[in-house]
Amino acid sequence: MRNFLKLCSLVSLFAVALVLFPPPLHAQWVYVNDNNANTGANTATGFMNIPTNKLLSIPGSPWATGGTGRGTSSALKNQALYTVGAPPNTPCLYISDPNASTSYPNGDIAAFQVNTGTGSLALVARYAPPAGSSGSSSGIALATGKATLYAGFTFSKTIAVWKITGANRTLTYSSLVTVMPLHGGHINGMSESLNQNTLVVTYDDGSIESFTTTGSGIAKTPCVTAINSTGYSDGNGGHPAGVDITRDSKYAIFGDQSSGAPTELETVELPITCSTVTTDFGGSIGASGINLGSGQDSEDVWLSPNEEFIYVANNSNGKVTTVDFTETPTPALALAGPCTAPFTNPTSLRPASWAIDAGMQTSTTTGTGTRLYVAEYGAPSSVALLAVNAAGCTREAPLSPFTDNNSNYSLYGFGLTSINACPPRPF
Repeated sequence: MRNFLKLCSLVSLFAVALVLFPPPLHAQWVYVNDNNANTGANTATGFMNIPTNKLLSIPGSPWATGGTGRGTSSALKNQALYTVGAPPNTPCLYISDPNASTSYPNGDIAAFQVNTGTGSLALVARYAPPAGSSGSSSGIALATGKATLYAGFTFSKTIAVWKITGANRTLTYSSLVTVMPLHGGHINGMSESLNQNTLVVTYDDGSIESFTTTGSGIAKTPCVTAINSTGYSDGNGGHPAGVDITRDSKYAIFGDQSSGAPTELETVELPITCSTVTTDFGGSIGASGINLGSGQDSEDVWLSPNEEFIYVANNSNGKVTTVDFTETPTPALALAGPCTAPFTNPTSLRPASWAIDAGMQTSTTTGTGTRLYVAEYGAPSSVALLAVNAAGCTREAPLSPFTDNNSNYSLYGFGLTSINACPPRPF
């Protein structure tokens, strides 16, 4: 009887634990590059997604990269997650450290294995840039494809290619290409298509470019340089920054960084050629100034898993806007909705006094994505958590944002600019 009562007690405790701490679902691990600019002091921070609208710090977080961040990195995706392959191959998180640290005068890329049982990270190795490459001016942009890591170095204007091999996700340097932004800018965003045929690159001078990916590197399109985006050439001064690519690998979507002028979204059929013209399907929609009107800096974009919506981070005012999406959009962009309280569109993030939103990802791999993670840079930085309903409307969780005390670069009030969820959206 005593053993029976003890067993019942254990079962009861287990049941209570399941209620209080249910097993994380879908994108159970969330990671950010803290981007700390103190020499050798950068870290990666992880959160676990608890299905009660709450993010908790993963035990053991933060994890030292051994390198140095920039704090003010303009390379939007300064981390990348690789998950392709079956066990014993494990996911790997790559963190860019653009500034000098001990033994790495031109910065480095830190590689972490992800423990899929606990979410903890284990540093595998640090990789120096190839000779002549540096991201010291504005950071190192990262993207992953089929067993490949791409690193865009802003100072040297080069893209390096590493092959990802083995269960430990070892990086083997493969090749290097020099890029030619049309107006002398530097690499801002990068993304590879699901079919692993095309790498799309944006530059902070308003130009864009795509490359054909090969088994050992990337090859330029027939153009010698990049081409202007419509958002830049139409007089609004838009600079495509964030880039996302549709599941069928046919179209790229850009979010334009702009100041004062009407904020735009653009789409382009892939690959980008010398005569390509992007379709501007944003402009001054909702000119009330609360949607995608003037000054609504829309540099970060993310497609919902069902590709019905584009989530837009309005960096200049701490709002998240959801836009209806089709692959052949008309110039008249439509807001998602209508919304029923407490869901809204756009949604103002808390606290309004300082929240400046940046990179985004969804929590589930189907439908609307269910939840939206948003990196917010500040001193300290934080991660916002929003629920998404079937209409694409959003609502910030009651306890959001979740502070990241490990990212506290205060000189310019920057820090987190990108985010990764594991497992990620399948394209």
